[in-house]
Amino acid sequence: MSNVDGDTPELAMYYDKISDAQYNRGVSLVDMMKMNSGDAVLDVGCGTGRLALYVSGIVGSSGSVIGIDPSPHRIEVANGKLSSIPAPNVCFMVGEGEDLSGLPDGCFDDAYYCAVFHWISDKKTALREAYRVLRPGGKVGITSMDHRNSLSVKGIINDVLARHPEIDGTRRTSTGSIWASKEELEALLSEAGFKDITMSAMTTKSYFQSPKEYFGFLKASSFGQPSRVPEYLRIEVRDAIVEELEKRRTPRGIEIESYPLLAVAAKPR
Repeated sequence: MSNVDGDTPELAMYYDKISDAQYNRGVSLVDMMKMNSGDAVLDVGCGTGRLALYVSGIVGSSGSVIGIDPSPHRIEVANGKLSSIPAPNVCFMVGEGEDLSGLPDGCFDDAYYCAVFHWISDKKTALREAYRVLRPGGKVGITSMDHRNSLSVKGIINDVLARHPEIDGTRRTSTGSIWASKEELEALLSEAGFKDITMSAMTTKSYFQSPKEYFGFLKASSFGQPSRVPEYLRIEVRDAIVEELEKRRTPRGIEIESYPLLAVAAKPR
């Protein structure tokens, strides 16, 4: 999965406070998956455990939720919640979606990736692992993002870098996250063996009171990964992003419209 070496306890705590957009998309995905009381659920990339705790209420005491995340800091925040929230059916541990070797075949009814699939570099392996640990008839759920995002920070960065031919083209387009389009998601799920693929598109709006708040959101959401922009261009890139953000200022704040994709598929019985 993503390199989480830049994550810190402070970033993990901050993410827990500002991840409403990701959480709300996760709730919509879980509703779309139609989980049942008694289900065994795997949350891949559980972060600070917000969605896993919501799911624990759905599956009840006869069900279970295991949440894994590559960041020990986010797992620490998640485990800290268990000391004050009665959720004996929930377990959090450090782990990665590409390697579920510690889990036996066919042990889950549901597995999902909420706001994390784009950080998984080897998506084919991750989905093969999900297929393996699901029972026949089990469901997998994924949230991704349509590339029509009204503010593409990557696009702004690449536009600025394109003005500097001295920069290698590979570096211009290289990003830490890789969003899968609707067609790519369908192909990945089919190749892994999943059937009955259902897609749902959403439109969501988030509001930020300042560019600084937005940059903080990006940093916490990306585990504090270092900028891929050369040092001497960072001010130029930041100014370009700020300019674009201010074009979207409304009475509620800077409005960022995005278009999440929700996908649900089943392992054949």
